[in-house]
Amino acid sequence: MKKLGDCVEKAQGGDKEAFSEIVRRFQDMAYGIAYAMLGDAALAHDAAQEAFIAAYVNLGALREPAAF
Repeated sequence: MKKLGDCVEKAQGGDKEAFSEIVRRFQDMAYGIAYAMLGDAALAHDAAQEAFIAAYVNLGALREPAAF
């Protein structure tokens, strides 16, 4: 398993597979938190997906990759 900081740096450089690895690592946690907050599976799925889209769009602004 690659270090998170390495995956983030590669994703910042445009490596889509590196970002996919980040999503795989955090998707269950993102969904779980969203479900706990929203109480609806479909809404939680959508919220987690939107969070990953926002993370991808703003990845370049992240100054410390390990802080992802």
